[in-house]
This record gives sequence, C-alpha cells and structure tokens, in this order.
Amino acid sequence: MLITSDLSVLLTDFSSAFKPTYLPLDDPSDFSFYFDTSSRRTCYIAPERFYEADSKHAENKKATATAEGDTWGKRDGKVTEEMDVFSAGCVLAEMWTDGRTVFNLSEMFAYRDGSVGLSAMLDTIDDEYVRVSMGYFFPAQD
Repeated sequence: MLITSDLSVLLTDFSSAFKPTYLPLDDPSDFSFYFDTSSRRTCYIAPERFYEADSKHAENKKATATAEGDTWGKRDGKVTEEMDVFSAGCVLAEMWTDGRTVFNLSEMFAYRDGSVGLSAMLDTIDDEYVRVSMGYFFPAQD
C-alpha cells in the first residue's frame, strides 16, 4: 500500500498475477504459501475470496483443473475493487490501532460467518473522524 503526498492510497501487488483469487476454507495451504510470507498469520483477504468445498466455485476449479491439467500460476478469477478496498481498510485499521492485527486466519473465517465483528476494535480508536458504525460516520458525542 502506497500513500501519495496528497494522501491518496495506491494498492500494489507485484505478484498478483500468480496468486489465486479464491481460496478454499478447508485447506489453508494456499493461504500460507501465497499470503502468509511474514508468518504473522494476519489475513486481510476479503471474506468473499474464501469458498466452501461444496460451492459452485469449488466445482468450477475442479473442472478447470481436470480439463487443463496443471493450473498453477493461473488466475482463477478477477480481484474486484471491493476486495481491494476491504484489504486496504484492514491495513489502515492496523495503522490506526498502533499495529494491532485486525484479523488472523481463524478470525477471518469467524468474521466471514458473522460470529465476530469489528466494533470492539473500532471503539478503541480515539479519532472521531475514523470511527465507523454500520458503514456510516458517527462523530463522538461530547
């Protein structure tokens, strides 16, 4: 993530052409290989990039692998702007919380299922212009 002098955010990923877009929920090996190079187990990948074994995406991936043979290094979908914004938001949240990890892999799975939220972490941010609830800005009340 790069921030310009006028405070615009630029997202970069020089190896994105080789990383899979979608990752299986039941096998963390692709996540570890492609996305966990720091061994911190932080996971700022958008929740919709994970798929279940019985999903349409899993069937498509299996059919593609059977038809084309080795699919290593081939993209299995397009990373959307929404996915990138989610990841950028996680990085910014980590910066605003002085390095507190927003999600590790298991927390991301729980967030994806709806059993974990972000309100407790966001409430620790003192800046009233950063606090967000349900996608709307709510300044602190004096």
